[in-house]
Amino acid sequence: MPSHPITTMPDSQLMEEVFRPLWAKGDPIVVTELLSKFQIQWPPTYFVQKHNSQSCLILECQSDVNKRVTVGEFFPWFGKYEGRVEVECWKLKDWPPSTDFKTAFPELFDDFSRAVPVPNYVRRDGTLNIASHFPSNTVAPDQWVSIMMTTTRDRVAHSDSITGPQMYNAMSLFESAGSKGSTRLHMDMADAVDIMTCASTW
Repeated sequence: MPSHPITTMPDSQLMEEVFRPLWAKGDPIVVTELLSKFQIQWPPTYFVQKHNSQSCLILECQSDVNKRVTVGEFFPWFGKYEGRVEVECWKLKDWPPSTDFKTAFPELFDDFSRAVPVPNYVRRDGTLNIASHFPSNTVAPDQWVSIMMTTTRDRVAHSDSITGPQMYNAMSLFESAGSKGSTRLHMDMADAVDIMTCASTW
C-alpha cells in the first residue's frame, strides 16, 4: 500500500529551515525528545485529582450508546481490564464541551504550548501561524495540535484548534473482526501535530 516517507528526528534538530520543505511535501514527521519540555505530568490520575466531580458524556464506540458520568468515574477505568466487557470501547466526548481549553485548563494549555515542536508554526500565537494573524471577529483556519497519553492500551488525547484544544480520550479496543475502532476512518482538513505524553507496556 503506498505511503509517504517518514522522517524521524529529535526536537533539537527540527529547525524551521528543516521543517518547511518536509511540510511543503506533506510528509509525516516523527519528533522525539519532547517530554523534557513538559513541566506537568499528564496521566489519567491528574484529571481525577483536578476535575473529579465534573460531569462528562461518554460514548461506546461500537454501539454509539452514550451515558453521563463524572471525570472521576471515567479516568480510573484506564489501564484496568478486570470486569470490562472486551468488545466495549468507551470514549469521552468533547470535554470541556463548550469552554475554551485555555480558559478551562490554563496550566495545561501553557504546558503543551511550551512543548510543541516548531512553535512559530504550531502555537496559537505563533508568528508564522497564519491563524494567529486573523482578526478576532473573523473565522480563522483550523489548526490542530493533539496531546496523547496511553496507559497500557488506553489513550488520552487533546486536539488543539484556534478555539481548542478539545480533549479526545478513548479506552482500549478489541482488534478482532468487527471492531469499529474509537475513531472512524477520515481525512483531516487541517495539518495535525500529535504529542504522546504518557505510555506504559501491557
